[in-house]
Amino acid sequence: MQVKIVLMTVATVTDPFSLPASDAWLPLRLRAPARHGETLARPEWGELAPALARNREEFGETETQVGGRLLTQLRQSARRELLTLALTYTRRFAPDATLPALSEELPLVLTGHQPVLFHPGVWAKNFAASRLAGEVGGIAVNLVVDNDTRGSVGVSVPILADGRVTRGQINYDVPQPSLPWEEATVVDRELFRSFPQRVAEALRPWGIEPLLTSYWPEVVTSVEQGERLVDALASARNRLERRWGLSNLEVPLGAVCQTEAFHWFCADLLCRLPEVHRVYNDTVTQYRVVNRVRNAQHPVPNLKSEGETLEAPFWVWKPGERKRGRLFARAVDGAILLTDGERDVATLPMPASGDLCCAARELARLAATGWKLRTRALTTTLFARVFLADLFVHGIGGAKYDEMTDRLIAKLYGLPAPTFLTLTTTVHLPLVPLAASEEQSGELAAATPEDVARVESQIRQLEFHPEEFLDSDTRRVRADLIAEKRALAAEQLASEPWRRAASVSPGVRQPDGSGRTRCQRLRELNGLLFSGLEPRRDDLVRELGLLRAELQATRVLKSREFSFGLFPEAMLRPILMQSAGR
Repeated sequence: MQVKIVLMTVATVTDPFSLPASDAWLPLRLRAPARHGETLARPEWGELAPALARNREEFGETETQVGGRLLTQLRQSARRELLTLALTYTRRFAPDATLPALSEELPLVLTGHQPVLFHPGVWAKNFAASRLAGEVGGIAVNLVVDNDTRGSVGVSVPILADGRVTRGQINYDVPQPSLPWEEATVVDRELFRSFPQRVAEALRPWGIEPLLTSYWPEVVTSVEQGERLVDALASARNRLERRWGLSNLEVPLGAVCQTEAFHWFCADLLCRLPEVHRVYNDTVTQYRVVNRVRNAQHPVPNLKSEGETLEAPFWVWKPGERKRGRLFARAVDGAILLTDGERDVATLPMPASGDLCCAARELARLAATGWKLRTRALTTTLFARVFLADLFVHGIGGAKYDEMTDRLIAKLYGLPAPTFLTLTTTVHLPLVPLAASEEQSGELAAATPEDVARVESQIRQLEFHPEEFLDSDTRRVRADLIAEKRALAAEQLASEPWRRAASVSPGVRQPDGSGRTRCQRLRELNGLLFSGLEPRRDDLVRELGLLRAELQATRVLKSREFSFGLFPEAMLRPILMQSAGR
């Protein structure tokens, strides 16, 4: 498969939407299923095993070298390190589990996500990875992305009070400044322990017994035994998966970022950073063009440069620090100086013969010198897909990001991008109030955005064209006012060229103040014509308020974003198993 890329330099872009998009880069158009229980899988299930086999064949036959070593050899080493770490980590909380025989030669299916209380559509990836690994006789591994920053410290919940449906937030800890998950700790232990009870209380009007009540006590126990919060969340979830029949291994990304293969991967990108910097920024810029994204910070910001100093696509920070630092590099006297913008991080020897062993060895020393080196969004899946996985399982968000990763793989390694699976499932909470019949619960959320727009339009029409709402008798009485308004409106329309010319040429003005007088009279006429229509407007305003409340209720009742912990196990388990064809 030949990948064609159109590259553009960021500095020359004035209006990115004026640039031609590559005819080979067609943006992914992905939309989560709207209906409860439906699954999006691309490619379809029947195509996955052949796609995985093609990925393995292409990687097995490539002659690509990375820093003087064959990529095939690096993949063997990287996969061996990954599986050793994953087995060791998983056995910490599942010592009696039956784990698959470990070999870097077995098919390897990877997925991953931040250690948050994600919605079932995200969790479905783990079930898909387990199923596919089972079908091809391989191993499934979930990467716990603990180098991302923690955002919310709780879950959104549906609130039913006084017949109104709203959305609330219940926290398991006090809000804290954004910090990497690796550094996250529990501040308020009482709040942490009472979390499932408070969620269950909020769900009681709906008649839901949440999964959280059985899942969270295991999280609490792990934390109180001294485990990191990220490990407590991952271990409790994995034990639950095992009770449901899955056998996935778990491994924190932070641990993977300390392997020899990862250091080789980093050393390669850092030693050719000018090329990487250009390709990365060109790819991100082209993504914005193709997907018509105007915000320069989305989907990721471009890498910065200042003179000879270039930003690299990695994070660095020291243990205990609450903020990740960006990594910068510049060539100095035959070496590469790494900094976080303020402090020196390391000095890498520039490889004279292309062999990266010395540079990789210096990166391996970072942990001993008190530094953490971690991937950023695009380098996370770049490493996972090129060095580790035979097939990666993404959700919709990750699949959109990997439009860029596909191009990075092609440009930086000269390889066709390996196929990945995009999968998500829509699951709605069973939100039927205990005191309501099924018909009543449907009436609670009958409004649509079109209904709201219709009433908003009627209110505007009533304000600016009240004559259209008058009955025939009133229209006859006010015929003179209506005629005067129409005449003034015609004059206003005829004056438009004057106003356009005035906006372009400051020296051109209307010859008198007739426009201001006319507008004032039109407002007076509207007021006179509106007299008596106040009850109609009040009715519309009340209707609009009800529709907006119902629309908000609809968005809550039909949301697919609620955490998996809010769902009843008896409902959620079969849907997730079915989403993976189990």
